[in-house]
Amino acid sequence: MTTELKIKIDQRSFKSASDTAVCGDFGEFEQKAREFCDKFMLVCNSCNEETLKTKAETLLPDWCRNETVIDLLRGKLSSAMKSSPPELLDIKFIQNFFLELKLPDNVRILLNDAGFGKTTYFTWLAWHLSSSDPSLNVVMLNAIEFSTDFFQLLELLETKNDTVQNLSEPEILILFYRYIHLALFVPDINKRTIKQTNVDRETADRCAKLLKFTNGRIELDSTEGIELSTKELIELRLFREKFNRTKLILIFDGFDEIAPNYKDVVLTCLARFAQLDGVQSLYLSSRPYGFETDLKRTFDRSRWYRLKLLSQEKIVLAVHNFLRAKLKDYKHYEEKHRLDVLKQLCECIMINLFDVANVPLLLYMVLVRTLDVIRARVNEHTHSITRDMLKNANMDILHLVECFINRKIEILVTDKAGITDSASMTAAAKTDEKKEKIKNRHILLAMCVMFDSKSREQLLSKKKQKKARKAMKKVNEGDEKTGLVLGPSITTVTIKKS
Repeated sequence: MTTELKIKIDQRSFKSASDTAVCGDFGEFEQKAREFCDKFMLVCNSCNEETLKTKAETLLPDWCRNETVIDLLRGKLSSAMKSSPPELLDIKFIQNFFLELKLPDNVRILLNDAGFGKTTYFTWLAWHLSSSDPSLNVVMLNAIEFSTDFFQLLELLETKNDTVQNLSEPEILILFYRYIHLALFVPDINKRTIKQTNVDRETADRCAKLLKFTNGRIELDSTEGIELSTKELIELRLFREKFNRTKLILIFDGFDEIAPNYKDVVLTCLARFAQLDGVQSLYLSSRPYGFETDLKRTFDRSRWYRLKLLSQEKIVLAVHNFLRAKLKDYKHYEEKHRLDVLKQLCECIMINLFDVANVPLLLYMVLVRTLDVIRARVNEHTHSITRDMLKNANMDILHLVECFINRKIEILVTDKAGITDSASMTAAAKTDEKKEKIKNRHILLAMCVMFDSKSREQLLSKKKQKKARKAMKKVNEGDEKTGLVLGPSITTVTIKKS
C-alpha cells in the first residue's frame, strides 16, 4: 500500500511510561514480546506525524520468525493506522494491542505414515473430547472432502491478487463458519456435485454475514435485514455461543491429501482459524512427506505426536475385535475354545506376517484376506488353525492393497444389484465382467492422479484417454460409488490413499 498513513501520537503518555511500568503488565508474555512492545513505543515516539507503518513493521521479523503471526500483527497495526479519525496511539492502546494478541500455542500435529490409524484415532479423539466435556463443539474436517472449497478460495484470492493473510477478521470468520456448516450439516459432501454443494456454501456465507466481531466476541447483527429460517437461526446462535465460550475444537484430518495444490493456502487458513478467540484447539494430521518444515514454520509453538506401531498386545486385541465382528457366533464360543482360536491365529500372524501386522491398516487387510480361511477352519467346538497356516501366503503390501481394492469393488457390485453375496454367485460371469470394468476405470483415474496430461498422451491410447475423461466426468458428477475415489477437485480426481 503506497498511501501514507499519518498517526497522531500522544507524546506525554510515552514520556511518562517507564520500562518497568510497561513490562509489569505483560507478565504472561515472552521476553521478546515485551521487547517488541518497548521498541514499538520508541518508534511511535520518534515518528510523531511521520509515516509509521513501514518503520513499525521492520521490527516484526526481529520479534518472531512465524510468518503468520507477523502477518496478523501487520494487519492489526495497519487496521489501527487506517482508522478514521486517526487512532490516538497512547500507552493504553499499545498495551491493549498486545493483550489482545493470541499466539498460536493451541495446535496439535499428528504425523505418521499411511496405515497407522490417524483417521481412526481422530475419530476416537472427537468422541472422547465430546464425551469428556459435552459443552464442546468438536468439528472434524476431512481435508480431501474440502478440496473444492480450497480451490475456490485459491481462485478467488488469485482473481483479487490477494492472500489469506490479508483477509479481514470478518472474512476469516465467514470462511470458518462455512467450513463448520459443511462439516456438520451437509452429509456426504464428496458424493454430491459441486453445483449442488455450492448452494450450501452460499447459504452458509449468507448466514455468516450476520456475525459481527466486538472486542473478540461475536454477536448477531439484526440490522442486516437477512431473513433466516428457524434452523439457520438456531445454527448461528449455537455457533455464537460456542465461539464466545471458546468451546470450538477443530480436527483437520489428512493435510497431505490436498498438498501440493493447496498446501500454502490451507496452512495459512488453518493458522488464521487457530488465532480466532473462539477456537480452543486445532488438531492436524498428515503423512510426513517433507511437510515438517512448512508445518513448523506455520505453527512454531505447536505440539507434535506420532502413533506407535501395534504392540503384540494390541495385535491380539485387534484380532479379537475383528473375530467378534466378522466370525459368526465367535463371541458365544466357550471361553477356553475362543481363547485357543485367538491364541493360535495371533501366533500364526505374528510368526509369518509381523512386518505388516504391526501396522493397523495392513493388519486389517490381512484379516480380511484370511477371513474365508478362518471360517473354513473354525466352528463352535473345534478348529484347525496352525502356526504355519499362512507360511506360504502371498501377503506382501502390494498384494494386500490389491485384495482390498477388489473387495471394495465386490461390495459395490453386490450392493448396487440389491442382492446378497450368495445370490450374486448365480450371475458370476456378469459380476466378474462388471468388476473388471470398474477396476480398469480406476486404473485410468489413478493415471490421471499420477501423470499430467502430456504424459498421459504418451502412455495412453486415444481410446483410453477418452475413457479417462469420461471417468473423471462421473467423479465430478458425484457418480463414483466404490469409496476408493473420495471426490472431485475441479479438474482432477483424488484417489483414496491406503
